Amino acid sequence: MATSPATGNSPASIAVRDFNGDGISDLAVGNENSNTVTVLLTDTQTATASTSGVALPVLAGTHQVAAS
Repeated sequence: MATSPATGNSPASIAVRDFNGDGISDLAVGNENSNTVTVLLTDTQTATASTSGVALPVLAGTHQVAAS
């Protein structure tokens, strides 16, 4: 069953990197209104992430992010 991880108020930016050194990409979300960063660690080799209501400073349209 899929779950939606919690972030802070008004998530506004995202970074993908292996933050815990396990060789698997993790996510960091910058939360604009709460002035916090939420780090979401991936614990399996196969994972799916989705988001909604996030404003990014890019041109309008659909943008793809590749992760491995």
